[in-house]
Amino acid sequence: MIAFNLAYLFLLKRNVRTSNKKERIFTGKIIEQMNNVSFGGKIDAEHLLYLNKKLSKVENLMSFDTSLEEIIKQDREKIDIYLKNTQSVFLYLAVVYLKKERMQSAYFAYFMFKYKICKQMPFTSMIDALKEYLKKDSLYCRHNAIKALCALGSAENVLDGLKVLEKENIFIHSKIVSEALLGFEGEHNSLISLLWEHLFEFKEQMQVSILNYIRFKSGDYQNQMLSILKNKKINSELHFCAIRYFGKYPYTSAYPLLIAFAEDFDELNWNYAAFSALSLASYPCDQTVKVLKDALFSSNWYVRYNAAQSLEILNVSYDQMADVIYGNDRFAREMMMYRFDHRALQESM
Repeated sequence: MIAFNLAYLFLLKRNVRTSNKKERIFTGKIIEQMNNVSFGGKIDAEHLLYLNKKLSKVENLMSFDTSLEEIIKQDREKIDIYLKNTQSVFLYLAVVYLKKERMQSAYFAYFMFKYKICKQMPFTSMIDALKEYLKKDSLYCRHNAIKALCALGSAENVLDGLKVLEKENIFIHSKIVSEALLGFEGEHNSLISLLWEHLFEFKEQMQVSILNYIRFKSGDYQNQMLSILKNKKINSELHFCAIRYFGKYPYTSAYPLLIAFAEDFDELNWNYAAFSALSLASYPCDQTVKVLKDALFSSNWYVRYNAAQSLEILNVSYDQMADVIYGNDRFAREMMMYRFDHRALQESM
């Protein structure tokens, strides 16, 4: 075991030395080419061929990545110009890494996202290559590819990318897609408008991703969200998205529905009651307080918990909750006392 550990440490140290040497070489060559461009010249053809050959190996691409990171600290603008002038290399590498095993493909997709490669060279062949990365059997590859498409700033290309995922029946968790959409580097209103127009062309999982994205980025879709909430033919997960939306963007027309859901003690509808109890924190009035107090006596833990949390947010007083505190329902009493203790702790900090 000691011999193995010593051998491993030796190899690790040698790999670090080799990596550092590669980084120094890449840094020198990049700076040399940056200076050529700064004085009105062009990237040498030999340099492009050198990159094609060297960066086809992932360990070299990683060293190249590290070199770019260091140079960017000094001059981001020149690096952007350098990357733009080496675009043929990355188009070539996009084809090379598409054929490699999935972790290497995922790393190249990450590289494209990190340096906004598609934004440097927004032509069809590169975009098409990036869409192929969405089909790779790797969550990391798909995640990085969709982020790279969003970094491009084109609403149409993002829509096309989502359609690729849908057509290929590729699963990506809705949270991952929503986060990628939040990183969109174009006009969010344009993307939201386009996605809403095509919303029902997608399956439920993608619809949830889109609605969650809209919730984080726009308060201008209250009427549309209300239409979803009233539509009994669509999946309940979309209803829950709409209920959360009205918790962030209060809407008078949605209030009666939220009240009705919170008052429904049918155990089969506990999700509706729980989400509504939380969203009602955005509707301060006596009726809201009354409904939330009643919800404290629900048989469902989540409904009680969310109701207590909303009552805390509404800043109800101890006197307002006296009938609960001194009542016979131990669960309601303990839930509310916990919220009062929580508020007192927050105020003391």
